[in-house]
Amino acid sequence: MKFLIISGGRKTNYKTVKPYYIEADFTICVDKGLEYAEDYRIKPQMILGDMDSVNPKVMKKYNKDEINIFPRDKDYTDSEIAIRKAISLGAKDVTIVCATGTRMDHTLSNIKLLILLKEKGITGRIVDSYNNMFLVDGYQSILKKKDQLISIIPLDTCYDVTAKGFLYPLTKEDLDINWNIGISNIIIESKGEISLTKGNLLIVITKDY
Repeated sequence: MKFLIISGGRKTNYKTVKPYYIEADFTICVDKGLEYAEDYRIKPQMILGDMDSVNPKVMKKYNKDEINIFPRDKDYTDSEIAIRKAISLGAKDVTIVCATGTRMDHTLSNIKLLILLKEKGITGRIVDSYNNMFLVDGYQSILKKKDQLISIIPLDTCYDVTAKGFLYPLTKEDLDINWNIGISNIIIESKGEISLTKGNLLIVITKDY
């Protein structure tokens, strides 16, 4: 099953969200993400969170039994609760939108949640109006597009990292978390190919606006 999770960070533009929503089998709204879904004209299958930042007028449009309210003081963030719920419901692919923004603590926490999905064998990505972020699970190819920048960021020790088709290639390099020279690479062939044997390697695809 493909899941779309609309979180409560900075609102992602609908043009970016639409293709993932069309493909999704199940949509979860997290906290203020319910307001964003209202603007997108998306009706979620599940609503959850502590709901401390949602306009009460929006909440009134739903029955109480449609909203899973969690206490503000809890072990997991609302976004992690949503991801764990998606896992329990049999997710194979999860796209998270509206998960970045001014709260860098939440942004970094959400990026780390991609590791949880990868460990469960689930394809995961965080998408906003400017970026597409995901972890490489063994091998990943990326088609070349105009004005596209690719950053390669190890979140732990990554082994045998190879990057082909890039201006700055790599060949079986071991990268640790302190390796910071993989920012703003570009694809110079029809596609870029990235592979590794072990580790959590974050790829950020962005445009230079």
